[in-house]
Amino acid sequence: MANIERTEKELNGRWTLTEDGEEIGKMQYYWLNESKFNIFSTEVKKEFEDKGYATDLLNTAVKYARDHQKKISATCSFAKDVFENDASYNDVYEKN
Repeated sequence: MANIERTEKELNGRWTLTEDGEEIGKMQYYWLNESKFNIFSTEVKKEFEDKGYATDLLNTAVKYARDHQKKISATCSFAKDVFENDASYNDVYEKN
């Protein structure tokens, strides 16, 4: 079963996706200010692609933003595409 954990150091952070102790994906971000972070990278190992893991990472970031009243911008092409094509994220997504 996949597990997602968040780590943060100063203004940089990431959500790491592991399965059976192996890192299989990550989503990286940095804080723009106290209330907004930018997702700049989403990666899933090739052998784990097309299983919805990138979406799981994104939804974890969105849940964090909603739970902590934060906003998200995205320079990551995957995250940006999802945000701009799904209105259900409009409450947390702000274009750059």
